[in-house]
Amino acid sequence: DKAALQSADATPENFGKVREPILRFLHWARTFSDGEPIAGSEMMLKIKAVNTAIGQQIFNSKTVFNFFSPTYSKPGTLTGEMGLSAPELQIINDVTVVQYINFINAFIYDRSPLVKELRKFPERKHEGINANYAQQIALADDAQALIAHLDILLTGGQLDDATKAHIQELMKELPIRPQTRDEDRLLRVRVVISMIMTDPAYLVQDRSDDHAQAFISKGCGGRGGCMFFCQQCRCFVGICRPTGKCH
Repeated sequence: DKAALQSADATPENFGKVREPILRFLHWARTFSDGEPIAGSEMMLKIKAVNTAIGQQIFNSKTVFNFFSPTYSKPGTLTGEMGLSAPELQIINDVTVVQYINFINAFIYDRSPLVKELRKFPERKHEGINANYAQQIALADDAQALIAHLDILLTGGQLDDATKAHIQELMKELPIRPQTRDEDRLLRVRVVISMIMTDPAYLVQDRSDDHAQAFISKGCGGRGGCMFFCQQCRCFVGICRPTGKCH
């Protein structure tokens, strides 16, 4: 694969792709799995549930090839204006953007429900796909080290300095207290993973965050109605309000 093997300096300006939602989930599962996953126990992975959450219902793509056309170009984006294909954006809209965040956080924070058949068996409450964050918890006292570790693990070092500084600033609001040390460390790890896995540098596999922003959306400029990533607010969650604020 020449495109995958070429050096960063040799990659063209339009190089990159959006990670489709199910691959984001699989990336999390393979990276942090406790080694004993039982996917059949997860309610959110049942055939119908996946469709409503991330737009990729198992065995129900519109064609035999995939959930999106290889020639699809998203209207209203720089990608579309440049005449570039961005197939994965065909299943990205204002609903699936938010639903993906809810979906991945349910697993990151260990809140994903089990299938109904297992809920009456307390001894099986730990079945499903669970994470082992032991390596990350060991770094939780040092916010900078934790962020750097997860940046490499999840994005290959693509987070920009502003994003890392923003996450590090948030860590100041999550102190590690003597009486709840273990819980606080785990919370820090989960928050950083969640923030990275919803950041454009993760959602778009590219060589820079600047390209990632352009690949997703032009931003609303404060006018409202930005479905994807608002460059002014640096937010990927929800739809920007006319005030220029996303929240």
